[in-house]
Amino acid sequence: VNALSRDYFTVYKLDTQAATLWPLKKAGSMPEEVDWCSGEAFPYTETLQRYIKDSRILEEDKEDLSKALSLDRVRKVLSVHPEYSGIFRVQKDEKIQNFQFNCVAYQVEDHADPHVLLAFRNIDEIVRKEQQQKAALEAALHMAQSASEAKTAFLSSMSHNIRTPMNAIIGFLTLMRDEADNPAMVTEYIQRIDAASQHLLSLINDILDMSKIEHGSTTLNIAEINLAEIIDEINSIIRSQTKEKDQTFNIAVSHLNYERLLGDKTRINQILLNLQSNAVKFTPERGTVELLVEELPQAVNNYSRIRFTIQDNGYGMSKDYLKNIFEPFSREETDSTYSILGTGLGMSITKNLVDLMGGTIEVESELDKGTTFIVELELRIPDESVRESDTKFWSEHKLARMIVADDDEQICRNIAKMMAGTGVAVDYATDGETAVQMMRSAREAGQPYDLILLDWQMPTLNGLETTRLIRKNYSDKVPIILLTAYDWDEIEAEARELGIVHFMPKPFFVSTFKSAVQRVMAKEEKESRPQSDVVRGKHVLVVDDIAINRMILTKILTTLGAQCDDAANGQEALEKFEASQPGEYDMIFMDIQMPVMDGHEATRAIRSSGHPMAGKIPVIAITANAFVDDVREALEAGMDAHLAKPVQVETLKATIQQVLDSRAAAEDQ
Repeated sequence: VNALSRDYFTVYKLDTQAATLWPLKKAGSMPEEVDWCSGEAFPYTETLQRYIKDSRILEEDKEDLSKALSLDRVRKVLSVHPEYSGIFRVQKDEKIQNFQFNCVAYQVEDHADPHVLLAFRNIDEIVRKEQQQKAALEAALHMAQSASEAKTAFLSSMSHNIRTPMNAIIGFLTLMRDEADNPAMVTEYIQRIDAASQHLLSLINDILDMSKIEHGSTTLNIAEINLAEIIDEINSIIRSQTKEKDQTFNIAVSHLNYERLLGDKTRINQILLNLQSNAVKFTPERGTVELLVEELPQAVNNYSRIRFTIQDNGYGMSKDYLKNIFEPFSREETDSTYSILGTGLGMSITKNLVDLMGGTIEVESELDKGTTFIVELELRIPDESVRESDTKFWSEHKLARMIVADDDEQICRNIAKMMAGTGVAVDYATDGETAVQMMRSAREAGQPYDLILLDWQMPTLNGLETTRLIRKNYSDKVPIILLTAYDWDEIEAEARELGIVHFMPKPFFVSTFKSAVQRVMAKEEKESRPQSDVVRGKHVLVVDDIAINRMILTKILTTLGAQCDDAANGQEALEKFEASQPGEYDMIFMDIQMPVMDGHEATRAIRSSGHPMAGKIPVIAITANAFVDDVREALEAGMDAHLAKPVQVETLKATIQQVLDSRAAAEDQ
């Protein structure tokens, strides 16, 4: 009884034989003991009906409650079970709440029928929690079922997507055997096999990346980044893709107060490349793809708020699909996109990476009209960061006045705006002839320009034609930098003949311009060594426990002109290095996962050895461990760079050149 008293707001004693009711506890009271014989007895049936009638019990529950608590029903149920309960609803405080009655039987001496304790309590909170738990369980079940269905669909899709490049690889290998004596056909088949292999590799990378994200093991490698370098890399990769589809690719950059920020360059690149590559892939030939980069007003002190807008006029997406676009394994297939291969993981990976960085991503799209993605990231400004617009640099390099010539006036205005505060006066012209006239007028006024920045592709007079006119009418050899969104290789020879010693890729960045000015003003016209000669004549140690991997890398390096030794594990590599004469080896390519001694241990041992070249010899990781954490671990172990297997020749050459340049710069300091 005391237990009922604690849990229930009203408790009665019901004598089922005499059909009488005694109140033991009223609402608000909490007696420590109950006097079973105190109080006035009431006729049960009459009291119950009056209570039900006068209370705020819902009309649809009153009849059911009356039947449930009738003497016949109570006697019948309690004759079989010692306890009997039910639920009814009450209108209370403009809300419908759930209440419960509970009948507990106990036997009294000399009574044939048992006596009953009848209690009432409010269980609304309990019911709502149960409903919430039920809803959560149903939602979890639905999610599990959806995930199961999605993964089943994903495996079906992967079976198709993986088999497609595999069929191409196997098929072209078969054709190569039949055409072994036809070099032209063999070359064509090799190119097709390479393309299929790259597609297969991208599928595998997406699957592994998504797996790591789902397990919560993705981390950020925060370091100083240069937005100019990131955009330049995006430009190089995406422009080649758009060129293959005869698409127009535009990049525009609004004024950035800080180009150097703190962030994860690899992950930012991954986000932008995912979105840009999709824009190219889902835009038909001769379509347009754009990347807009702008700085928004600061929301948090010491953080730069950067917005990346990626838009296209391609196939677009339906409104219904946009609700699920960031879910793993989801893809929308239409007549236009059915044949376009993909994992359905790219958008989910992108969303997770943006979330990991604390950023936002939004998407707008319409079928057959195109798609726009907007990514906003807040990147910390380095504590010792200096604005790219500092005046000291420009005065030291004797740059006080310059002229920009570009047929797009907005580009001219953006350059002038980005150079504001440098102390450099920027004038501009929207065609070549006007630029030449402005130069002549400036010279006659005794205020000649110190540098000319020329767009290559301009109507009437392009950059090269304008340069010829300048050289003809302007005797002073004023430095000229060509600004272009196209491949420099197409016009490099002709440009150098005209005295154009440097070019700048679009879009314009102050930091990139600084680098160009350093070379131009210092008249450092020495051409960079071709990457094809980057390892020619060098002695390289190749370390890998898999024989075929050593053979492939050795063959690539010897083809590039290097001499190679090899080692089957880190211990063997360490011994060969320690036994070598200073300068005998020029660099080491080190696998990571190896028996006896892995690549990290071997590199640490090399760096800590007493060999004269211990701290100088370049060590490059070349491994199947391709995640950002693996890159960081390689660098922390003392390696100079990280290359992911399988080896791609152009990436290999670029990495070697970067390492050699970095080493040379460090020695000069």
